[in-house]
Amino acid sequence: MYKLKTPPSPTDAITVSCWAKNAANAIKTSRLLRHPSYILEHNLRDKSFTFYIYSGTWYSCTAKLTDVDMTKWHHYTGTFDGNIIRLYVDGVEVNNTVFSGKIDISTNPMYIGSNDKAGYFVYGKIAEAQVWKKALSADQIKANMSQGLTGNEDCLVGYWPLNKGYGDIATDESPNKKHGTIVNAVWDEQFPIDVIPTVAPFSEVKISDLFYKSTDDHKADQYVEITNTGTIAADLSGWTLNSSTKDKKYYFPQGIKLEPGQKIKVYSNKYEAESGGFLFYSERGGVWSNKGDTATLLNAEGKKVDTRDIP
Repeated sequence: MYKLKTPPSPTDAITVSCWAKNAANAIKTSRLLRHPSYILEHNLRDKSFTFYIYSGTWYSCTAKLTDVDMTKWHHYTGTFDGNIIRLYVDGVEVNNTVFSGKIDISTNPMYIGSNDKAGYFVYGKIAEAQVWKKALSADQIKANMSQGLTGNEDCLVGYWPLNKGYGDIATDESPNKKHGTIVNAVWDEQFPIDVIPTVAPFSEVKISDLFYKSTDDHKADQYVEITNTGTIAADLSGWTLNSSTKDKKYYFPQGIKLEPGQKIKVYSNKYEAESGGFLFYSERGGVWSNKGDTATLLNAEGKKVDTRDIP
């Protein structure tokens, strides 16, 4: 772990982030960064990721990362803009919680890689730990996570690359120079900063089209088009596509991945191999109602990914 005696303590807004990789036998909660007023943690056992802020009491946002291999390198970020707590994995927002307030100030020590000397140690590796006094956007997080910082970025108040490779000091490369002391940790080879994980927990998947004005008596040619607008693949295993009026639900099979820019179509009752071969197997009358309907795409945890309305 790394101990910082006088850490940064933003109050109005904050971003806390790092790269981390758990050991395969890490079954306990791991505190990636632990400040008396903010905590970034994950848990390999229940596949959870949480960001806490303290404002008179603890407020938090948690996401279940069932499709993330936490034994590999991933980038974890928590932000708070004064009104919403957000979670990002590999630059993609995975959950948010509404809360308005300010973060309490504390001058007590901060720990990277543990709760304190009592435990919650990271059984694995950690790098590129950062604290900002503003809530970064998804685009800013993506830009920063694939390259090292200069240390002079606007609103950056703490930056510990943890890549020195020797000594017992965790150097803060931000202007604040809040250097830390290394305790019960060893230097190890660092990951290439330009290597981005190949599968996102929740990519930028959109319902790009909903064709319901069928010319077929059985309405077999109705379809919903789904597009990955992001830059990394999305795992659709266990996702569902739902109709609001006919109580119809399509389950995506295991192992289905949507590559960046790829489009697929889910037909009412028509097999088309070139668009993925997905179909509801609907009875006569199709799936989508031209009298008003909503297509809803949910991920494997039941979280809404996108919707498309039929007027």
